[in-house]
Amino acid sequence: MNKTSTLKIHIISKSGDRDIPFQVKDLVIAAYTGRDQDALQRHIEELAKLGVPAPRRTPTSYVLPPELLTNSEEIRVESNETSGEVEAVLLFDEDETYITVGSDHTDRPLERVDVRRAKLACPKVIAKSAWVLKEVEDHLDNLILSSWTSRKSKEPYQRGTLREVMRLRELVEVLGVGGKGTVLFCGTIPTLAGHIVYSDEFLVNLSDPLEGREIGHGYRILTRSRS
Repeated sequence: MNKTSTLKIHIISKSGDRDIPFQVKDLVIAAYTGRDQDALQRHIEELAKLGVPAPRRTPTSYVLPPELLTNSEEIRVESNETSGEVEAVLLFDEDETYITVGSDHTDRPLERVDVRRAKLACPKVIAKSAWVLKEVEDHLDNLILSSWTSRKSKEPYQRGTLREVMRLRELVEVLGVGGKGTVLFCGTIPTLAGHIVYSDEFLVNLSDPLEGREIGHGYRILTRSRS
C-alpha cells in the first residue's frame, strides 16, 4: 500500500474560505517546463555550471514520496549546498483543483550525480493557502512568481510570470498526471542573477495583479551544523 501524507490547506475562494485536510498520494516534480525556449536554455545552463547534465527531453518529471511534502516554516537538510526554486503547484482533489506556490528545494552537489536522488534529499515546501484553479484560469499567464533568499532581501532572487512556464493544462496532459491526491510542482523560472545562491532561508510568493491578492510562504533551512 502506498504511503500518504495529509496537510491542512486553507482554500481561498470567491464562494467562501475554508480549511481542508489534503491527503497527498502522489508527489510529482516537473522540470524543464519553460515555455520560452531561450529562458529554458538559460536555466539548463545555470544547472550546467553546477555540473548537472542537460536533460534528454523536456519537460521531464520525478515522482517522489508524499511524505517529502510539507508546509512547515523550517526544513532540515544534510548539506550546506541546497537551494530552493519558486514554482506554481497544483493540488488535485476529487472535484476541484487548487493552485498555490511552493519550492522544489534541492541538494545541488548531489544533483551532479543523480537528479532524482538530489530531489529526494530535501523536503518540498508549499504554502499553507491555495486558490481554486478555475477562478484564476482565465488569467493564469498574469500570475507572478517571486522568490527571495532572505527576508532582508530588497531584490528578488527570481521573478517572472506563469507565461514563462508551459500552460498548466498542457503540462498536466503531457506528463499524464492528475487524480485525487496528486500534487504537481509545475517547474521553475531562471534566477535573475543567472546563478544559484545558497542561503539560510527561502521565501516564495504567487501574486495575482488582476485580483489584487497573493499567497506567500517562507522557511528556514537548517543543516546539522546549524541545528
